[in-house]
Amino acid sequence: MALLQSLTLLLIAIITFFVPGFIWSFVFFPNRLKSSDSSQKAVVSVIGITERIILSIGLSVLLVSLSGFLASALLSFPVSELGSGIVVLLVCLLGLLLIEITSPGVILGCYQRVSSVLRKLAKSPRK
Repeated sequence: MALLQSLTLLLIAIITFFVPGFIWSFVFFPNRLKSSDSSQKAVVSVIGITERIILSIGLSVLLVSLSGFLASALLSFPVSELGSGIVVLLVCLLGLLLIEITSPGVILGCYQRVSSVLRKLAKSPRK
């Protein structure tokens, strides 16, 4: 039982303190497509993965706590597990919406790449 609680806390910490900031780091520092010779396009990142991870943690703490405070103070939103989860979800969805508005098709392209990799993994023979 203690292992399950530990894993639950770890998952909640990652979702709360990493995911919203990671999404918003792509809003503030998006990847760019750079055309190279022939018709190949390369993705060029404005910041590196280490900077993006560190920025994600800081942005998550800032965005989730500020959004929670504003929701509580202005909208009389309850401060509870459910209320905090809804705030985290809304922060993530707003970031994804802004990414889709500024760079149409990015989220769909990521979904298609991930689903194709998962399909290949499911079809591969297991040892």
